[in-house]
Amino acid sequence: MRLTPGRPAGAAAALLVLAVALAGCTSAEVPPGTASPTTSAATSSAPAGPAVAGEPVRLVSATLEDTVVPADDGRISWTTTWRACFAPAEGSPAELARWEARLVTPEGASPQLEVLPDGCVDLEVATGVNPADRGLLNREIQLSDAAGLAYRVRAVGADGTATPWTGPVRVTSQTPA
Repeated sequence: MRLTPGRPAGAAAALLVLAVALAGCTSAEVPPGTASPTTSAATSSAPAGPAVAGEPVRLVSATLEDTVVPADDGRISWTTTWRACFAPAEGSPAELARWEARLVTPEGASPQLEVLPDGCVDLEVATGVNPADRGLLNREIQLSDAAGLAYRVRAVGADGTATPWTGPVRVTSQTPA
């Protein structure tokens, strides 16, 4: 692609992105009995998950934790971690086999399950290295980017049943202290 005078570079980049995005689109028909990308999991031929029983687990805490490490040269390295912890709802099975989480983006839920060893999501949401007198430089920008993500969590009992998924819990959200 060649940029012409009088045409901003941003417009050319936007046109290139649009062309690439449209190249991935298709109007081909999906053969009967197969799942299309827009077919919901409930109507696809994928195996069903565990039987659902009980109430969703509950969010008990969500915090942002900052770790700052000073260096000898007057700089600091820092990290902000989001930690969200869940507990069984009242009347849930006493014996839990595992906790599962699924990442949710504006595009939808990830098909990948993450196992949470202790019922908590720990996610590094901001990090940096900068002069100490600048504080946690650009932390708020990184946190606002991370806030586009969310997690859904469920508990799986020893009997193989699972609680319903929680509603999406937005990354960087915090529970009152």
